[in-house]
Amino acid sequence: MINTSIAFRRALSGNRKFRIKDTITLKNKKEIPIPMMDLREYKINEATSTSGKFEIGAAVIKEYKITLNNEEEQYDDCDFEGANIQAVIGLKLADGTWEDLKKGLYRVYTATFGETTLQITAYDEMIYFDRPYSECTLSYPATVRDVVLDACRHCQVDCESGSIEMGNYIVKTKPEGSITYRDVISYCAQIMGCYARINHLGRLAFGWYDFSAVGSGDLDGGIFDTASQEKYLSGDEADGGTFDDYSSGYTYDGGTFVDMDTYHHFYDLYNKSINGTDINVTGIQITAKKDSADEKYLYGTNTYALEIKDNPLIQTDTMQQVAKHIGDKIINKPFRPMSISVQGNPAIEAGDVAVVSPKTTSSYTTVITDTTFSLFAAQSISSTAETPTAKTFTRYGAATKLLEAARNYTDQEMSAYDLVVQQMSQLAANTLGFHETKIIQDDGSVIVYRHDKPKLSESKIVYKSGIDGFFVTKNYTGKDSTTVWKAGFDSNGNAALNILSVIGIHWDWAYGGTLSLGGVGNGNGVLKVFDAKGNVVGLWDKDGLIAKAGKFSGDITGATGKFSGDITGASGTFSGRLDSQTGNIAGWDISSEGLSAAKMKIYSNKSINDEDPFGDIENDYTKIYKDAVLTDQISVNEVNFTPKRGSTYYKDATRTVTVVTDVSGSTVNYTKLTFVDGILVNKLS
Repeated sequence: MINTSIAFRRALSGNRKFRIKDTITLKNKKEIPIPMMDLREYKINEATSTSGKFEIGAAVIKEYKITLNNEEEQYDDCDFEGANIQAVIGLKLADGTWEDLKKGLYRVYTATFGETTLQITAYDEMIYFDRPYSECTLSYPATVRDVVLDACRHCQVDCESGSIEMGNYIVKTKPEGSITYRDVISYCAQIMGCYARINHLGRLAFGWYDFSAVGSGDLDGGIFDTASQEKYLSGDEADGGTFDDYSSGYTYDGGTFVDMDTYHHFYDLYNKSINGTDINVTGIQITAKKDSADEKYLYGTNTYALEIKDNPLIQTDTMQQVAKHIGDKIINKPFRPMSISVQGNPAIEAGDVAVVSPKTTSSYTTVITDTTFSLFAAQSISSTAETPTAKTFTRYGAATKLLEAARNYTDQEMSAYDLVVQQMSQLAANTLGFHETKIIQDDGSVIVYRHDKPKLSESKIVYKSGIDGFFVTKNYTGKDSTTVWKAGFDSNGNAALNILSVIGIHWDWAYGGTLSLGGVGNGNGVLKVFDAKGNVVGLWDKDGLIAKAGKFSGDITGATGKFSGDITGASGTFSGRLDSQTGNIAGWDISSEGLSAAKMKIYSNKSINDEDPFGDIENDYTKIYKDAVLTDQISVNEVNFTPKRGSTYYKDATRTVTVVTDVSGSTVNYTKLTFVDGILVNKLS
């Protein structure tokens, strides 16, 4: 629901006069304002569920369609391929001023010339996610937040990251198969218990129907958990209210226009088709695979349960967590399916909640799953859901929703920073003005508010500035004390921001969760660590980790318990266990047999019990076994042998031993002793 002023809502019931301030920006940056006089058709359709279903996790593309008069061929020379359209719809207020609302940013899909007309069909940036997920280079396991933000970076779509729920939910393995990034966005939205859409500011956002916006006097007794679950998992309390003795009064205030800024009230209906009963979801069933077999978990009851299956991001050990999160948002939240048409209101969005009063004696709560705003006709509104049937479950999955013949609209890969700059530039080019309120303090100083509506109390987007800092919110409550200011900075230099995109950052310390460097769109990331003298002591880049100096403690292991890859170090200390099948340490090559150098080999598991090493006289390099040594020459200070009865270690072998007889300075004298048919030495003196 787009926030509007009270004057806007009053103007809707008076002499309604709309204006279109849409601008087409061609690929060559030429801007073409759309004249009202040229418009023959103007429609914007958006949805949070596919037709006829009540879905969890839908990610539906918004459609923009206009027909322009082209009798004078004024548009013939325009190349609409890759053009963008910023939609802005204004309503004239009672005082003669206009209140404009942004209705989204769209990319032209087709531009068809008729005899005297030009018809343009465009889609919002959700279409950018229709790319194969096989392009993804994100490392798994990954959190839902990582998956969403990586998809936005890769598909070059801005993200309302504050709308991500269950962001720390861990996805163990990358989903495979013929799926798209939009499918993965749908899978993530299902886990959140949300729908995914591109909001009117052009950002991917997740949301759900705010059933609490419409008050209810009913007592919610909760649900009865099934025997297969933990008893009373959904809670065991219900608030029955209070018993007044009527001293507090016996009237009820229906509120003001301000109280209705979170839902719509439709009573002047052109056409209507209203279901005879409410839909009341009673349970959520999750079906996930484990070892190729289906496992199910039901949260709630199966009277009218929604089943989620074929979501590869949900594992069997997280079914209960996901089902409870979704169930708490939808179970026992009744709404009335219907299809109606009302006077056009550009503030209505799919995902809004409404009260419909077709008669003076009846009112129904509903959710808007589909709506089409038309400049020249009534606005259609639908709330769709399948009615309960004899079967226990109705499946609503995040099915593939590829647009037929959809083209890849990403012209080129951009860095994350360049992408933000481009999006910021589009926002700046199409920004609306602000209203200003100054509050003069007793000492003559001022606190300045900049806000989106003429009155501060009616505004939602508010920037507040004073001597202590600059503060921002998009959910102003009308009071500073009850408003949550989620962004800004104070006089001490402390800042709270959503996403920070800069070319360079200098800091004394940093603390956080995940640090992501490089990847698609940001090239090859590099992490360097310097010592106090400015020397690089460690570097981690696309080729791996290079440690110039340092200490490694603990086990260095790979996916299977062994280290895979090269470790190259100039100096350093390794403590703990190092397992490797290949590599090189200080000139020694590592193999599955052991260590080897130019003229020596140390076997890791070979024994003379397997074969006689002294019989291999053709090899002239030194061979060290577990229990024997074979070499050409040996020089030692002392040789000790432990004889064993019946030993045949030295039988049938003739060897020569070189013995040092004299050492004088650097001169060494030798003599040779030859032993025929073996030798058994206990002591030399």
